[in-house]
Amino acid sequence: MIETSIKNYTEIYKKLYNIGKNLNENLETFGKQKFKDILLKIQDLDFNIQKQIILEEFLMFRGKREQIDDITVLGLEFLIEN
Repeated sequence: MIETSIKNYTEIYKKLYNIGKNLNENLETFGKQKFKDILLKIQDLDFNIQKQIILEEFLMFRGKREQIDDITVLGLEFLIEN
């Protein structure tokens, strides 16, 4: 169970499936830290722009190497109206 307080504007990302296991042309894994670093870098951008950047970052990392596994990333955006 994950507990968090939701403020006026909160975003939550959860890597659900294997983004970290995919390899690039140098056989390096994308990894949890790289995913976390991307999220920290884009956290203040619009949610739809964040989605596009995550996809672009992964595709640039992977290069011409074939994707070896499914990837699921869940992004939740909470907007609280007063």
